[in-house]
Amino acid sequence: MVDPMGLRERKRLATMRRIQEAALDLFDEHGYGQVTIERIAERAEVSASTVYRYFGTKEQLVLSDEYDPMAFEFIARELRSAPFLEAVRLATMTVLQQQMGADREHTMRRLRYIFSEPTILAGMLAETEEMIQLAVELLAPQLGRSADDLEVQVAVSALIHAVMTTILAWYRAGPSAPIQPFLETTFRVLESGLHLEPTSPAPRAQRPPDQGPADR
Repeated sequence: MVDPMGLRERKRLATMRRIQEAALDLFDEHGYGQVTIERIAERAEVSASTVYRYFGTKEQLVLSDEYDPMAFEFIARELRSAPFLEAVRLATMTVLQQQMGADREHTMRRLRYIFSEPTILAGMLAETEEMIQLAVELLAPQLGRSADDLEVQVAVSALIHAVMTTILAWYRAGPSAPIQPFLETTFRVLESGLHLEPTSPAPRAQRPPDQGPADR
């Protein structure tokens, strides 16, 4: 039986996971700002150069997510038979539910640092822009369009930011909350064309009283 991932790739991912777990353990024990790359390497039993080679920066030790490439590949496959938004919805729900099922605790630990450490959050925002460009380059050909197509860029940017906002809302709801209702709400809004109905009548503007002669 052929291994679709390959032995080398599985070993690389296993090493990255071991380093990431060691980093998270040390952050929990000593605080994010107090832990060095060298200390992480020692705990993971690798060299510091290996940590830098796999992650590049300390922030990436938290941000690196093996599920992101999986989601983009899933979307590209679904686009062969499904409309764009439906392909993204299926891919996002499938991959995130798989991630929350298999790696929920690990993901929650990472999110805690992403949303509490300013440098990691800043790194995530910068990484999001890179992710959008990579997604555009991957998905545009599947749509028969150019990566310079503004409609593709807007659609991909809106979707990625919407999913990021959804993950933040789900995280704030607490560790026991299921993620599926949050995703369903997000894609319902997107599928409506961002049309929002008011939940209650808008308040009527108050007309200022007429001024008396003394006030004129």
